[in-house]
Amino acid sequence: MNSQDVVIIIPAYNEEATIAETVKEYVEVFPSAKIVVVDNNSKDATSERARAAIRPDRDEVIFEGRQGKGNAVRAGFSRYSADIYIMIDADLTYRAEDSLACFNDMLETRADMVVGNRLVGDAYEKQNERFGHGIGNRLLTFFVSSISGTKYKDVLSGLRVMSRAFVESQDFRSNGFQLETELNVRAAYLRAHVIERDINYASRPEGSESKLDTVRDGIRIVYFAFTNWLGLYPLYFFGPLGLLALLMSAIAGVAVVGNFLETGEVQAIATAVFAAAMGLVGVLSLFTGLTLQVLIRAMRSADIARFLGDKRRWNLNLESRKRQA
Repeated sequence: MNSQDVVIIIPAYNEEATIAETVKEYVEVFPSAKIVVVDNNSKDATSERARAAIRPDRDEVIFEGRQGKGNAVRAGFSRYSADIYIMIDADLTYRAEDSLACFNDMLETRADMVVGNRLVGDAYEKQNERFGHGIGNRLLTFFVSSISGTKYKDVLSGLRVMSRAFVESQDFRSNGFQLETELNVRAAYLRAHVIERDINYASRPEGSESKLDTVRDGIRIVYFAFTNWLGLYPLYFFGPLGLLALLMSAIAGVAVVGNFLETGEVQAIATAVFAAAMGLVGVLSLFTGLTLQVLIRAMRSADIARFLGDKRRWNLNLESRKRQA
């Protein structure tokens, strides 16, 4: 581990009850890593307790006033460079030994992202008793897996070990808890190598509360995932929409044409206008979908090629550090 440059990003909002213990645990397990606590506009003593726990000569506490986990993590990634990044929560639910196992998986397999899967067994449901929290997580995982074309086990996990190449391929557009979903969708877009390792999700200590709102944040995550899917696979949306419009145009048009053949005149003007409008919508939808899909496919090919080049350089850098150790 000493031969790699590692930064551990810990976004924290009102986590005075757990931040010091979280830092101490990760310092013990990752003594050579740089720990960065991002105080996301906390109203309690999070910053003070984090500063008391860090190593002043190596670690840092920074402040991010824009509210939201995505903003906090973006602030950390934008200020520090590393071979490998580890992202965790500040509430002691992701234990350092699990993060170390994910870290070792990355070194062994050279995966682009290793995710801690909390949904093994029923531990997560037992520790999250709020109505709909556990089942909502599983439904969101199924939804994101379906639209991204990649089968994931836990798309909302906050434990992620990521390579420099993967982090530098992100634009981090999400501001809140959509962050984890964005990482999974982006990984599918880049055809990145993602590993999900089962972990022992720990109970949240007394005094620490989840900041995620099951309904509000669930809706935001679904909307964010859907818009990302629409941007990546426009033909999957505009194609069926166009075919449906053409089908409706054909059904209405048959009635209009049949009436015309019988009477010699167009009597159902409204139906004829509807048929023409649906036909136009159908053609435009198909054309739009095909055009966008061709453009996005070309952009995706370029992005994947660039990502593979960055990954190649990342691998060479790891090998160089390994030889120097």
